[in-house]
Amino acid sequence: MYHGHIGHELIPNIKHVLKVLLAAPLEIRIEQIRKRYKLNHAAARRYIDEVDRARTRRIMAMFDADWRDPSRYDLVVNLGRMSMAEATSVIVKAAMLPSYQPTVTSEEQLRDLTLAMRVHATLITSQELMGARLEVTADGGEVSVSGILPQWVSEELVKVYALEISGVDKVNTDLTLAPPELA
Repeated sequence: MYHGHIGHELIPNIKHVLKVLLAAPLEIRIEQIRKRYKLNHAAARRYIDEVDRARTRRIMAMFDADWRDPSRYDLVVNLGRMSMAEATSVIVKAAMLPSYQPTVTSEEQLRDLTLAMRVHATLITSQELMGARLEVTADGGEVSVSGILPQWVSEELVKVYALEISGVDKVNTDLTLAPPELA
């Protein structure tokens, strides 16, 4: 289970994952924020507007997507029309539908995505690969890394790092060195 406004964008093509948007009318949101943070009505409204703007900018920048677009979700639940307990019941029932049960294919897709993300995280957090702009995909234990490397980084170093990750059997690369003025 994932809770937040970005998870469905991280795993958009995994068919067995139920993507849910919990929505509520503005007045309900304001009241929740007033109670949680002990704010007056105006301050709670400003807080909500600020959080929504920041969330919108972040998701637009990362995924070129609008988190408020209901077509990006499998289920939109309006908490202004039902209690949290009722919403939970609806979500649990939806998650039990055949469409949201893992299949061999969807589990393989999730494993591939997980492996690709582990390799990507390892590469971009490495001091030696600082400044690299990489994309990583996986298919079984075969990982493909593409992108742009700083002048001082060798393609072999990328392969060495990737092969250290459990589950990686083979690494294919399609890397370009950044021009010196961009390095």
